[in-house]
Amino acid sequence: GGVAHRAVSAVASGSLRHEEFYLLLLITALGAAALAASSHVTSFFVALETTSVGLFVLIAYRRDGAGAIEAAIKYLVLVGVSTALLAFGLALLYALTGELGFAAMLNADLPADGPGRVMLAAAFALVVAGMGFKLSLVPFHFWTPEVYSGAPLPVTGFLATVSKGAAFAVLLRLLAESGAQEHAGVVLVVTAVGIASMLIGNWLALLQTDLVRLLAFSSIAHMGYLTLPLMAGGTLGLQATLFYFAAYFATTLAAFAIVGVLAAAADGSTHINACRGLFWRRPVLAGAFALMLFSLAGIPLTGGFVAKFYALAAGVAGAHWSAALVLVAGSAIGLFYYLRVVLAMTETHAQPPARGERLSMTHAAVLAVLALVVVVLGIYPGPVIELMPAAFGP
Repeated sequence: GGVAHRAVSAVASGSLRHEEFYLLLLITALGAAALAASSHVTSFFVALETTSVGLFVLIAYRRDGAGAIEAAIKYLVLVGVSTALLAFGLALLYALTGELGFAAMLNADLPADGPGRVMLAAAFALVVAGMGFKLSLVPFHFWTPEVYSGAPLPVTGFLATVSKGAAFAVLLRLLAESGAQEHAGVVLVVTAVGIASMLIGNWLALLQTDLVRLLAFSSIAHMGYLTLPLMAGGTLGLQATLFYFAAYFATTLAAFAIVGVLAAAADGSTHINACRGLFWRRPVLAGAFALMLFSLAGIPLTGGFVAKFYALAAGVAGAHWSAALVLVAGSAIGLFYYLRVVLAMTETHAQPPARGERLSMTHAAVLAVLALVVVVLGIYPGPVIELMPAAFGP
């Protein structure tokens, strides 16, 4: 009760300098970790609600932020809808199997025809729709740019990485343990969702002049890229998925951190104009931002390039040719809007250096570590790849 009261007071004051912000962040991270490790319907929903409620409060934490309350309400409503879809789908699976543990539920004898087959198809559709909301896959992506823009940027980075990573871990385990990648209908649906996410995410990102919205639509495309190794399955597909997330986490966290610095120096604006001439004002900060954009675009010598190459290799090995071709095409489209930001940073008619663009020692250390991770994953990914078979088993 005391934490809730202080959180409400902090929301009213619009400050991020209260200890309950970090407590909420830790609770949400704990919920995400429990979600990724859940193996039972009960633990799954407890972890899911812990994560969702914490994120709802964090999104609305700064009441004075533009659209914070609106973003939080949208997130609350859509999270409620997606959780209801998941609950209904899992309830149908329980009715068919009589099991609540994921392993037992997925390995039970499922009906091959008749009314049970229809119920199984409905359960699968509901689970895919519910997880699609969590991962902002097309056509369940509409909340993403609004929530990303309305939330405080540290929360946006957390939402784009940790929250999605936990949800994807659950989906990965459900598909791997059930052997769903062997069923043509499942492959067709997930591949169609992935292709739509790649195409629509990149197309909408092309139209953006706001850095946060650009990264939001870009994240939709990246979730689409991840469906390729997901459907490939096997050891290679699982390894490619984990490696992609490692590179995506480091790159996205650093990108949102830099956008936060630029926004603080531009009175909260995240328009692309905030980074014009940045190379001439703050070359180190601009270099770090360019590195992250190159990684998101999949340019060689970055973790993003190896991640996309690995995902593409898994897709080709699994003969998912259409999705593999769309991944290549989507990456080519992404080059345009990522390099457009880099070009804006190199413009010579720069403004004088803004005091807010100067990094503190803590911020500089965090960005340096994330940049090092992105570079190491791009030029020496071997040790990370070798760890993956132990993580997933034979």
